[in-house]
Amino acid sequence: MFSPLATADTLNYMIAGYAVIFGAMLGYVVSLIIRYHKAKQELSNLEEL
Repeated sequence: MFSPLATADTLNYMIAGYAVIFGAMLGYVVSLIIRYHKAKQELSNLEEL
């Protein structure tokens, strides 16, 4: 029988949640960097014309 005063062991779920969130944030930042470089290259191509 479970004790009503025992706390749930959810540390693994918390770590997994943080990993997913930070992974998504990292993916978004990488996406922004790639877009920035493509836009910068496009601008230099347009300035050459």
